[in-house]
Amino acid sequence: MNISNRLRRLRQKVIKKGLDGLVIAKLPNVRYMSGFTGSEALILLTRDRFIFLTDFRYIEQAQGECKDLEIVERKRPPMKALGNLVKKQGLKVLGFESEALSFAQYAELKGLARKVIPVKGMVEEMREVKEEEEINRLKGAIKIAEEAFKKILKGVRPGMTDKQIANRLEFDMKEAGAEGAAFNTICVVGEKASQPHALPSGVSVRPGNSLLIDWGARWRLYNSDLTRVVFLNRITSQAKKIYQIVKKAQSLAIEKIREGVSAREVDLAARNY
Repeated sequence: MNISNRLRRLRQKVIKKGLDGLVIAKLPNVRYMSGFTGSEALILLTRDRFIFLTDFRYIEQAQGECKDLEIVERKRPPMKALGNLVKKQGLKVLGFESEALSFAQYAELKGLARKVIPVKGMVEEMREVKEEEEINRLKGAIKIAEEAFKKILKGVRPGMTDKQIANRLEFDMKEAGAEGAAFNTICVVGEKASQPHALPSGVSVRPGNSLLIDWGARWRLYNSDLTRVVFLNRITSQAKKIYQIVKKAQSLAIEKIREGVSAREVDLAARNY
């Protein structure tokens, strides 16, 4: 992925907004702008520098992963270390990701520059349009999840619990190359599937039961998210009827998708069926 191009594009957005610098604190955005796979870091992007700030635990890792940024080891708490950099750079108008900092962190930050401005969506707007490599990673995450699902279906037997199925599915994704599950796997039996994010509870699968599985794989920092409903041994006539309704609603939503149409309109096409 072209990190240097992302940094240049973001710098242009920072300059256009009239900022001297921008603090990137949201970890997915830090990863997007640096390639960093660790769990603690900040980026200070100024008009002439791209500074990656982390503690001693991640210096070696950052040096290997963040080739387009200047690595700085912090030896003080994040906001205090950031304050030193801001003062040394003489930044007067500093932007920060408003959704990423706590009030306490903001209180520390606001005294670092003449003007501290909350910003929202500057990096997210760039992330909305995926690069070819990002698309390939998403496809890879989907492929891993699908392969693990096909494998688990062959092994589901009456008496297995939803927890056992979820655990095996996550194990198979890791075996196929995933870094882990994209989120806690949802695997529920029967009526409990009406709860959108119910977690496995140890319920056994019986013939005729529906089994809802909502799962995904995390591969090279990108996540897939799939949902399927399967039945053990037989499908009831009521379930078949519901399936046809949902399938038709889905097709109407898909037909609605085109450039310039909002996600809300696509959603309503299905819900209003």
